[in-house]
Amino acid sequence: VVNPWGLGSFTSQVMVDIYNLSGYLVAQVPLQPAPYPLLGFQIGFFTVPPNMPPGWYNAVFVATENTSTGPLFGYLNQSFYVAPASVQAPLVVIPSFAFENQWIQIKAYILYPNGTPVTSGEFVATLLPVQDIYNLLLLSFETGVPLQYNATLGAWVGYVQVPSILSPSVYLGEGVYSLAGPWDLVVAGVTPTGLNLYPSVWPIYVEPFTYMDPTTLTASNVSALSSVIGSGDVLYNVYFPSLTLIGVNVTLVNSEVGQLTVINSHVNLVNCNVSTINAVGSTVALNGGVVEGGTVGINAVDSNVIVKGTEFRDLGYAFSVSHASLSVEGATYINVGNIATDEASALEQEVASGVSEALSQLISATPQSLTPRPLVTQLPSAPAAVEQPSQPLTALPSSANTAGDALWLALTASAVASASIVLALLRPRRG
Repeated sequence: VVNPWGLGSFTSQVMVDIYNLSGYLVAQVPLQPAPYPLLGFQIGFFTVPPNMPPGWYNAVFVATENTSTGPLFGYLNQSFYVAPASVQAPLVVIPSFAFENQWIQIKAYILYPNGTPVTSGEFVATLLPVQDIYNLLLLSFETGVPLQYNATLGAWVGYVQVPSILSPSVYLGEGVYSLAGPWDLVVAGVTPTGLNLYPSVWPIYVEPFTYMDPTTLTASNVSALSSVIGSGDVLYNVYFPSLTLIGVNVTLVNSEVGQLTVINSHVNLVNCNVSTINAVGSTVALNGGVVEGGTVGINAVDSNVIVKGTEFRDLGYAFSVSHASLSVEGATYINVGNIATDEASALEQEVASGVSEALSQLISATPQSLTPRPLVTQLPSAPAAVEQPSQPLTALPSSANTAGDALWLALTASAVASASIVLALLRPRRG
């Protein structure tokens, strides 16, 4: 509302008179100055009563203002249609969460009151933060996405991109954490016969990460990317379904990566979540964060791996290294089958298990009055003239014949420094 002097937003009074097509005054709605961010507007609400006959109605906006030269009046006419019924969207399919900058698909199943699908009309989906739901009308004009009917799916389909620091929109300038949190997807529209779909609201949570398509970073493009979502060679709060690094020095901070492949590169992961890391001729340093969900957490060939305070979770193996150095400090393992795929470690576990079983059987066969002597371990050097077998050989009796028999366990393994390991259980003696 503006008077000839450019004022009037807060000094004028606006009344909306609603008439039917016969010219009968049906209702009057007073408007009030709107709060921020709608300063300059006046706003009011009218609820259509259930007994209001369907059809067209005229809304006449009457503005008045008292001035020193006398009263001023302003008029504006609008029309609206009251439909005999409304359509519904009982199901809108969207993901429960999404990343910033990610494209998400919307499938809205819109039905007539009798349950048959709506196949024509105009329907729009608007994605907006929960705290901005009051501003739905304006944001639907700014960011609303039209839906199209897909006869194969029997649904109205559209695609919307979650706002981010990379995508220009009404949210331009907002940071990663400002854009994260609970959002709503609102579907609304009208059929060709004037049946309205009143706003159908569906929640979605936006994660504080900028979604990036599967990417290969090299010296030629890493700087361009980091200038947008980081600084220097540091990337902050990004999500890559898969990321390949070739010949670069990169640091990822507070980020998530599906599969990370590192070739002739140096990468620092600070508080990052990764599914699998494959490193060749590289240095990989992890500080905090989580490695989870893969068969092997870190595969390293001709590489250096440094781990500090990282959690390994839901893995078959935490590490698989070949001609690589591995430094681990303060790591935790949850639901991890084995720490490493090293053959020597596996053999040691096998021997320890066999000795424990044999000792248990020997003790169970010993009379109560007998006290077994302690286990004695001898590690003699293998004679140089004796040729060692090329494959590990384990000889372990399934049980001791009698309590008085000595049990010998011999393991000869070329994998363990070409040495023979002899474990002897001596004959138990009385007293």
